Amino acid sequence: MDRPRHTDLISRIERIGANVRLIGDGDIAAALDAADPDSNTDLLMGIGAAPEGVITATALRGLDAPFEGRIVTTTEDHQERALKMVGDRIDDIWDRDELCASSDAVYIGSGVCAGRVPGVRKDQEGNMVVTSEIIDVKSSTRSIVESTL
Repeated sequence: MDRPRHTDLISRIERIGANVRLIGDGDIAAALDAADPDSNTDLLMGIGAAPEGVITATALRGLDAPFEGRIVTTTEDHQERALKMVGDRIDDIWDRDELCASSDAVYIGSGVCAGRVPGVRKDQEGNMVVTSEIIDVKSSTRSIVESTL
C-alpha cells in the first residue's frame, strides 16, 4: 500500500529490479488479484491490519493460494494487545491455515466502488444492485452473485 511505513520495503524491492505497483487501499482485493494466475500481480507485500489479514487468509485458503503474515505493532498499546491475544507467538509467521483453521468458512466481499467486482449501482428500475464475490473454503469454489435491493 502507498503508505510511509512501506518506504524501506519498496526501496529494497526496487533495488533487486522488481516492479512495484502501489495501491491506495483495497489490500484484500489486491491479495485476491495476486492469487489469480490471470492477473499481472505476482506478490502482495505490506503492513496491514490484523482483521484484513484473517479475512484475506480465509479467501486464499478457499482458493488454495499461499498466505503468510506476521504481527507488526507500531505502538506500545498494540504490542500489549497482541501479546494478550497470541502470547509467546508474537514473532511467529502465520500461514493461512492458522488464521483460518476451519474448512467451514466463507469469504464474501461486496463491491462498494468499482474494482475487483462492480460497485453498487442502480438498475433500469432504480433498484440498487450489489455484486459480491463468494469463496467457499470447503468446496474451493468461487462465485459472483448479484443482489437487487
